[in-house]
Amino acid sequence: MENKLYIPQQKDTPEVQFDFETGDFSIKGISHPENIAIFFNPIMQWVDELKGQLERGVIPPPERMHLTFFFIYVNSASYKYLITVVDRFRSFMKLGVPLSITWCYEPDDFDMRDAGLELKEYLDLDAVVFETVERVRDKDMELS
Repeated sequence: MENKLYIPQQKDTPEVQFDFETGDFSIKGISHPENIAIFFNPIMQWVDELKGQLERGVIPPPERMHLTFFFIYVNSASYKYLITVVDRFRSFMKLGVPLSITWCYEPDDFDMRDAGLELKEYLDLDAVVFETVERVRDKDMELS
């Protein structure tokens, strides 16, 4: 099993960069895939497999795990899957791995900011360092 997962950004799907060795995980871009399960299920399977390896002592735990989200747009179906993804990452905390989350949003995109705050509240992420950060999107997030 690879300790890294990379899914390039497409017109309707975000870029996914997960690196278990460094503990850095990011999802950024636009998320409204035509088939939501086809896009998100491999991500969740990858996370589950790594957790299983960690539980069995096959791989050492990272010092910490940090999730970064930066969406230009995320539809409601994607948002539901994000809840599941974050919940799966939160389960690593039971194995002693600290988790932090950064939810980025563009200036004046208060709906996206609120989506991050709602995620924190919904999942009761009080034990997680969670911050919302205003950020200008990079050119690589522009797809036509």
